[in-house]
Amino acid sequence: MTPRSTPTNSAPQRRSYFERLCKASMLSSRGRRSASRSRARLPAMPNMKADDSVRSLQLASFLRDHKQALIQRWARRVLDDPEVPEASRLSEPELLDHVPALLDQIIDALMRPDVDQAGGEAHGRSLGSGSAAKEHARSRSVRRYRLEHALRELSLFRAGLLEECRSAPIALEGGPAQLIHTAIDTAMSTVAVTMEQEASSELRKDAEFRDRVVAILGHDLRDPLSSIHMAASLLQKREDMPEGSSKMLARVTRCADRMARMINDLLDLTRSRTGRGIPIDPKPTDLHDICRQVLNELELLHPERVIVYRRHSDGRGVWDSDRLTQVLSNLLSNAIHYSAPSTPVHVSIEGQEEHVVFAVNNQGTPISPELLPSLFEPFRRGAREAEAQGVSGGLGLGLFIARQIVVAHGGTIDVMSDREHGTTFTVSLPRLSHPSTTVPPEP
Repeated sequence: MTPRSTPTNSAPQRRSYFERLCKASMLSSRGRRSASRSRARLPAMPNMKADDSVRSLQLASFLRDHKQALIQRWARRVLDDPEVPEASRLSEPELLDHVPALLDQIIDALMRPDVDQAGGEAHGRSLGSGSAAKEHARSRSVRRYRLEHALRELSLFRAGLLEECRSAPIALEGGPAQLIHTAIDTAMSTVAVTMEQEASSELRKDAEFRDRVVAILGHDLRDPLSSIHMAASLLQKREDMPEGSSKMLARVTRCADRMARMINDLLDLTRSRTGRGIPIDPKPTDLHDICRQVLNELELLHPERVIVYRRHSDGRGVWDSDRLTQVLSNLLSNAIHYSAPSTPVHVSIEGQEEHVVFAVNNQGTPISPELLPSLFEPFRRGAREAEAQGVSGGLGLGLFIARQIVVAHGGTIDVMSDREHGTTFTVSLPRLSHPSTTVPPEP
């Protein structure tokens, strides 16, 4: 009997095997009977996984014996690396965290019998996306690590692991190499995704907490503010009130009104941020009447200012008159505050077939181009810009809420601003607005 050849992966032996296989299959039909009586045993096919399996077991044994030294060298590298400044604030258990567990999982996977190229990659992906990488990411997030610093730690872990493997009398190639690199690559991706998710979750929690505080504060301030406003109004009606005291009470009333508007703005912000949207109650109304009411109020507050009002065609539609009063009042007040006292403010209303368009224009310092893209976001155009122009600023919510109200009606609001034409806000409203229309929550 021909002895079985020793399995190898060498190209000459594989070629020899197939040559003999072909020669055996080409026996003539005349010689088949005798050949069947004394057929030589075909050589065994070499085991293509043998080298990977042996190498993988040897490497696992080597890494297990040198595990503690490898982890300690990695920790020193991280502490000495200026690109990971957070590491110096951690205790040794906090620094090591889930890295030893990841190494243990790699060693256990190397001891499996199917660590060839395909098996190594599959095991590596499973390890890198497992609980060790996710918990490591969450731990680093809690300790305020930046993402690039957490990834740098894993990069140093890979470098230390490869350096340890190079010192072993075992070549790191084939399936074992595929497993180690895939495991660390996938772990880095898992850490990046998990830390981003943790950061987003933290931001959402912070935003929700702020919104709750604002809502509670707004509701709690309303009652005492209403009492102040009511008391000042009643005292103003007394006939025996001295003139000086009457002026002071009028100022208290105006301040209370301003505070009430600010509180309402905060509550509207909370509604929009928590997904409820700004509520509207559309009813048949005339935009010309709304505009005239707002103009009358502003002329009393700013008798020295010239406001030019032009109306064209029909201004009727189905809208929430109180909310549109809020929009017009905000746009006209801004136009007065952000323009020179000697310049007029222009407001026009034009009725179209299906829409009504109104525009507010003022001359003065144009809005900076850098501010325009985010002008309708909350807290953008407020105290800072007002202070720079020497006027009193609010919370910076007016334009944000104006846009929310316009969008709730199914309309649009735009702005153009330059030194030649001034600043113009243009609002287009469909004549019909449905009560169910609400504004989507802010991100």
